[in-house]
Amino acid sequence: MNIMKKSFLGAVLSLGLLSAAHADVYKFDNTHTNAVFNIDHFQTSTNHGGFYAISGELEYQPEKQVAEMRVTIPVS
Repeated sequence: MNIMKKSFLGAVLSLGLLSAAHADVYKFDNTHTNAVFNIDHFQTSTNHGGFYAISGELEYQPEKQVAEMRVTIPVS
């Protein structure tokens, strides 16, 4: 094999390694994502509330088996 073929083969193989090491990023669907809560008021009634404009993403790195979640909840 000459130098050019070896270089090309090395480049192709390294591209495969880069794609395997790439993290997957999943964005939240704002229409179907919410956080709801219930507050018990002296066991006589229950107040319900929620936040409905949540945005965020989940990043998963399969080669490291690590995940990171970033969430933004507007509270005002």
